[in-house]
Amino acid sequence: MSEKIKNFFQKGDYENVLKETTFSDDAEDLLFRILSFEALCKYKDALQEYYKSRNLVENWDLVSSCKALMFLLVYFKKDDELKKELEHFRDFPYINQETEEFMRNLDDYIVHLKEYFNESNKDSTQNLQDIKDALFSGNNDEQLYAIKKIYDLESQGISCLSIVSDYLKSTSKFDTNYALLLDYAIFAKLPDKILFRKKDKYYSIIPEEYTTYLKVLSQKLNEKVSYMNMTEKNISIVRYISVLARPTFIYMLPEKMTTEDLDSLLAALVIQGSKLYGADITTDDYLKSLVFTETKVKKFEEIINIVQNEF
Repeated sequence: MSEKIKNFFQKGDYENVLKETTFSDDAEDLLFRILSFEALCKYKDALQEYYKSRNLVENWDLVSSCKALMFLLVYFKKDDELKKELEHFRDFPYINQETEEFMRNLDDYIVHLKEYFNESNKDSTQNLQDIKDALFSGNNDEQLYAIKKIYDLESQGISCLSIVSDYLKSTSKFDTNYALLLDYAIFAKLPDKILFRKKDKYYSIIPEEYTTYLKVLSQKLNEKVSYMNMTEKNISIVRYISVLARPTFIYMLPEKMTTEDLDSLLAALVIQGSKLYGADITTDDYLKSLVFTETKVKKFEEIINIVQNEF
């Protein structure tokens, strides 16, 4: 196992663990890969990876491997497989006393896992109701908090698509919060038609038809923002752009931007940030590196002012 994989895992950088172990055949690397999928709530991927690599990981660390698999089977409520796997693990020859004790108490371990998931489900039900109440009845700040909770639950493998869909269909006024929820619906591939009003004009779109576009442009925007983080010297402007770049980009929907438009968007953010923090843009090397047009910059500045006031 490379120290790099271990360091990534210990720091919670699970995405890099997955990236670095894609083609690994090292048993410990593969165990960290499975555990990283679990940490990211990508449980289907974790289970597939486990069954593909089980011989290697079980021979490396039987207890950790067993815990990983039991967690997944309890989560997916695969009781028949759970029984078979219990016998599988108990059939292993003696390894050491610690492993023997764990296997002897494996039934209790599974009971604790089931209790954990039962409590999590109760919490999730309450969270979903709280989100629904905030979206439909809350003020702007409460809605923003609910949107954050939606993404938190999504990271735990809990979908809020039905709530988001209901909200988008029942509300036609387009604002920053609506745009952020539309962003969620697009990535979740909502197949239903939604209707909204933006600047006194009505639009009818099907979110899933924007999924490919948004993935490609989002990746390009992330790359450009990462470059900005390394290049822009004014830390206040860096923070300003990091917060507002994506909401401004999403607010442009349903209009589709091009990769070239992203430079104009970022230039507008630098200019607006410079005004806010009293910075001199004539000496901004990052701004000079961008290829933009004045017309598009002015258009984005108008959107930034809207998002800045609402976000």
